[in-house]
Amino acid sequence: VYDQKLSFGCTVMADGESLDFYRLRDGDQITLEYTTTVDIECALRLMSLLRNALKFVKNDHVQMKLASGRILSPVFSKMISDTLCVEDINLSIHELMSTTEKVLRNSKFLLNNGGLDVITSLHSLLLRQAWDQICHLDLQLLEKHVTFLLSALYTVIPHHLKYEVVNNLHNIFGSFLRVPISSSQITVIHNPNLLDTTRSQQFQVLMNVLFNALQSLTQITEDEQHQVQIASHQKMMKQFIGCLKNPTVNTPVHINVLCCLENLSYNLYTHKYLSNVDLIGALINVADRRPSHPIHFEDMDPALCSELESHLVMCFGVMVISHLALTKAALLPEQLSSQVEFFLGRFLRNVDCNLLHEWMVKSQGYRWQDIFPTMRLVYRPLHCTSLCSIDLLCFEAGVLSLQIILSRDSEMQTLIKQGLLDYLICLPWHISEGLEAHKRAKL
Repeated sequence: VYDQKLSFGCTVMADGESLDFYRLRDGDQITLEYTTTVDIECALRLMSLLRNALKFVKNDHVQMKLASGRILSPVFSKMISDTLCVEDINLSIHELMSTTEKVLRNSKFLLNNGGLDVITSLHSLLLRQAWDQICHLDLQLLEKHVTFLLSALYTVIPHHLKYEVVNNLHNIFGSFLRVPISSSQITVIHNPNLLDTTRSQQFQVLMNVLFNALQSLTQITEDEQHQVQIASHQKMMKQFIGCLKNPTVNTPVHINVLCCLENLSYNLYTHKYLSNVDLIGALINVADRRPSHPIHFEDMDPALCSELESHLVMCFGVMVISHLALTKAALLPEQLSSQVEFFLGRFLRNVDCNLLHEWMVKSQGYRWQDIFPTMRLVYRPLHCTSLCSIDLLCFEAGVLSLQIILSRDSEMQTLIKQGLLDYLICLPWHISEGLEAHKRAKL
């Protein structure tokens, strides 16, 4: 995976284009230009640190010590800290991945220099260490860094290599599920190995591992071949619900859970697993709860940040419920239908479109890779012979979602690549005809 440009004279060669087309002669020159820059020294330093950590964790003596079930001696505990160098790894990652642009550039360099093999191997070994009373905090910190790097690599990895990550799908599940979360609390296990470790430090480590694993899952759930597998995984769904119900979980975790659920809801075969009382109730309740850990959005008035968080959580929740509500094969739980109708109506009445537009334009975070399900959400009600109130609300939610998603150029390009531009252009005519037909049917 390289960012480069080949030119012959004033002509920029297209990817995959044959040189035979140009009928090159002796003396003709082709110019190769690398279009991005990478901090090679820092990236190589990070790779060296990760390889050293892998060598240490892989050592049979270390494996035996960690599996002994006994509290680690101060000497061995210090050796772990000195060898893993998690603080140096953290500094290197921060230097390489501090912005979205840096993540894309430097992740490609790591991928081209054996980073995927090292990171997936290290991740597998770390998952063998139970997070019990003798688990060393630095091992948890290292897993936090590894899960972050894995999610970063997944954003740039070519499609033909993604099977290497997907083959380790159970490892992603493992990091996500090993965070002990319930609907009311996240359990922080006392660690006797480091006397200065506080509950808040360990809580933050657990939250970061949870978030990083979810970052990978948001991308994996976009792949249709894994959607039913994840939706039917009872422990995964229970953990999703726990994240939504837990009052101590921060908004970025909520948003990533909702992104995963929205991706899953695109697949009609997942709806029988998603249409349950606990999940729908959690989706509605999390949107009603004010953010407990406000976050700051860059270049935005801090006073609007809390309101934006609530809007984002509610918007993603609305999208999941709308996709489920339009499926006649898997109707929403009957006892929640009135709550769903109220929830959708309230969102459409109170949503601040300008605020969501501003976030979409400025945000460098989540990218929609598939616009078709949202377009389907708009067109499907228009072809129904009879529309109930929830159908109309889902239709309105779909139109609003399209308007917000397509306010960013990258998503508009995705829509064009998927051949959906004609459907967007013709949408006003279909809306007019569809609503008129609905009125005539009612009369």
